[in-house]
Order: sequence, then C-alpha cells, then structure tokens
Amino acid sequence: MSAHADRSDLAEDGRRSFASRTPVNENPDRVEYRRGFITKHQVSGWRFLVRRIASALALHDTRMLVEPLRTQSRSVLMGVVLLATGVVGSFALSLIRPGGSAGNDPVLADRSTSALYVRVGDELHPVLNLTSARLVAGRPVNPTAVRAAVLDNFPRGNLLGIPGAPERLVQSADADANWTVCDAVSGSATGVTVIAGRLDTDGSRADALGTQQAVLVDNGAGAWLLWNGKRSRIDLDDRAVTAALGLDAGASKPRPIAPGLFNVIPEAPALVAPVIPDAGSPLPFALPVPVSIGSVVVAHEIDDSSDTALRYYAVLSDGLQPISGVLAAVLRNSDSQGLDRPPVLGADDVARLPVSRQLDVSRFPEQTPAADPNPANHCYATPPPTPQRYYAVLEDGLQPISGVLAAVLRNSDSQGLDRPPVLGADDVARLPVSRQLDVSRFPEQPVKVVDAVSAPVTCAHWSKPVGASTSSLTLLSGSTLPLREGVRTLDLVGAR
Repeated sequence: MSAHADRSDLAEDGRRSFASRTPVNENPDRVEYRRGFITKHQVSGWRFLVRRIASALALHDTRMLVEPLRTQSRSVLMGVVLLATGVVGSFALSLIRPGGSAGNDPVLADRSTSALYVRVGDELHPVLNLTSARLVAGRPVNPTAVRAAVLDNFPRGNLLGIPGAPERLVQSADADANWTVCDAVSGSATGVTVIAGRLDTDGSRADALGTQQAVLVDNGAGAWLLWNGKRSRIDLDDRAVTAALGLDAGASKPRPIAPGLFNVIPEAPALVAPVIPDAGSPLPFALPVPVSIGSVVVAHEIDDSSDTALRYYAVLSDGLQPISGVLAAVLRNSDSQGLDRPPVLGADDVARLPVSRQLDVSRFPEQTPAADPNPANHCYATPPPTPQRYYAVLEDGLQPISGVLAAVLRNSDSQGLDRPPVLGADDVARLPVSRQLDVSRFPEQPVKVVDAVSAPVTCAHWSKPVGASTSSLTLLSGSTLPLREGVRTLDLVGAR
C-alpha cells in the first residue's frame, strides 16, 4: 500500500510538474489581438501537417511521396465529370438523332433515306415536300425522324403533295388575306387554279363581275347562276324567272364548273317566283287603283323632275314592299293579277300604307344587265325601258320589288292584267309598305350571261383585310388568269 501510494504521488507530482514548452507570452506591452486572427501561412502549415499525418497513418510514411486522400478525391471528381459528360452527350445525341418514336406526330421522316410521310387517319402517305405535309396536317409541325421498321407498321396510302412547292415558307409581310380559286373551260389555263395573294386585273385578265353581269354554270346536277358573290339554283325552263332576268332559254347555255370553284361560292336561295300568301284576294286596305294581293304597282320617284323614274312595290297583305325591277318582272311573269302593266300610285298613297317585309328581295339582282338584242327575250313581262319602281300588292300593303322580281311575279300569274297598273306617287306614299316577299333572292336587274368563249376563266376571290371583322367574296371573269407578271402556276398531285 505504501509503495503504491508513493507511485501514485509521484505520478501526480509528475503531472503537476509538467510544463509546456511553448514560451509563455506575458504580453508586457498589453497588445490586444483580434479573435480568430490567423495568417495564410499558418493555414497552409496546418493543412500540410494534416496531410502528413494522413500519409503516416495510411502509408506509414511521412515523406508524402503520394497523398492518399487527394488521390481519392481526384478519382471521385473524375467519375463525376465522366458521368456528367455521358449524360450531356446522350442528351445531345437524342436531339441530333432522336430515338424514333412515332407517337401521334402527323409528319414522319425515314432516318435512313430522309423520305417524308404524312399521316391521314390510320394511313401513312408519302408526301413530296415539307410544305405539302404541313398543309395536309393542318399544322406547321416539323418531321419526326424514325427508323424504317417503325414506318412499316403503318398501312401505306398514295402519294400526296404539290410538285415544286418550297421546302421552307417565308412569312409574307402582307397582313391582308387574299385567296382566289379560278376555273377555265378552255384555253391554256383549263382546270382549277388557286392563287394566293393580290391579283392583277389589268388588260384581258379576269376582273370582277359588274352588277349587271352573271355567269350561268352547270355543276352536273342542274343550272346555277353566279351573281353578286353567290350562286343561286335556277330552272332554265321557268320562263317566269328566265325572262325577268333577261335569259333566253335557247341562247343561254350553262358552262361546266369544277367542284373546287363551285363549293367555294356560298349558296343563295333558288331563283324561283316567290309565293305570296292570299294572292288574288281583295286588299284589306284602300288603293286608288283596282288591284288585288300579289299585284305589282309603281310610283314615280319624288326627286326625279323628269317623271320617268319609277319605283316598284309589291302589294302584299300587310302593306307595300319596295322591290327591284327584276323582282317586279318575276312577280308579274308569274302572275300579273290581270293587269297589263303595273298601276301607278301617288306618293301619298305609298306614304300612308305600312311597309311590308314579306318578300326576300335579296334573292334577285337589283338591276337587269344590258338589254339582249334578241327579241325573244321580251316575249314575257320584263321591266319597262324607262326607270320605274315596281311594287307587289300584298295583303298588308305594297312591297317595293325589283324589275326582275316584278317580271317573275307577272310571268307566274299576271292576275289578269296585261301590264302592271301605274300608281301615282301619292298612292304609293299613303299605302303601307309590305315586307312579305324575300326580294333579295332575285337580282335587281336582268343579268347578262358572260360568254364562255370570250371569257372562259371564272374566279372566286376571297379577301379579308387586316383589322377587318368580316371577309368578302367577289366573282371574277375574263379570258386569262388574274396573275401578276412573273407568277406561274404549279400542277397539283392529289388523291383520286
């Protein structure tokens, strides 16, 4: 116990007698040091000692010929760099050469041959160029490159596309939209031509149809009249309508029309004599002339000092409806109500009667084209040569109608009149204006059919200026296509 205690005391004394070899800095000058102050040399020395201790522990060598920790960190860094390089390279390769999944992409390209295909339904059609593929797809998509084995999984269709179309389309600086479809029945431009952009209508090129011009066509299912930017079915055997329009059944032969142009032109109601309710019945209102419902009356223009200008009215059950001379001729050609000529009403008669809106006056042209020299055109009632206003006598008043519609009505049923009675301006003014008839279904004037030999080209020009809320469609006719100088046409290849 004594020896053990002595050793213990010596050990404690030895520990107590241990003194640090670091010189004691009494700091007699009372220098104040900042907390954490250290130099870069001290940091470098500390790192050196740490690496030296690591080398001694790992390699049992303090000479530091090889640094094991730095070698390990370099290996890890190199692995990370190689992994990132591989990921970036794979991503770049996928962009340059995609994996080849067709998915729902409408335009595909063979990776080995660069041939283009477009998907239409379940079929895959070869296409001539990218522009054609985008037109078929309806979207400005880019082709997806796939392997030939992927393309073999689709059923093949026939070749589609526009030969010679550019692979890259440049955006036009013109913000207005202008498209024209033309059809020629003879000459070098026979067939359907689509024109994009503005037109040149100088010289003998196709120009817009005048208000008194029309094109008589046959689409294989019947005759149609192209006028005022629309097409109306017409029965060439209906003399009440054809005579009012100035068409001669023997001389006016319809030209054929391609479906591409025919379908572009909007359809209007058929050119038939309007049905007037209670036609031939007595009037529910008083008129100074003996007429019945369905008759056509006229009144002098108030502002015309020559007393030769007349306005037509259809006498309807609810008043007088103003109509064009063409519609007045149609009505009188259908049923003149026993009148040899439209009676004349005074302005006060027209003014006191209500305005009718029974007839769709937009179905007929407003005016008749230049008179046909063939006297056969005048075997039925037609608008008189002097300007007149025609009115249909309806149950509700007089409806102003065109000369064409007046002739149609008289050709259908003249109501026992050899000619429409003439009303004074006061008669028309005091009568109600009817609107029973659809006067828009007939032209205002008899039309002049364009000759298919001298003007074989027919076009439908669609235009929508920038900023406009609505578009317009204009019919053109002439001997050549309305193309600008230096513009050429391209043949189309399509499905049969």
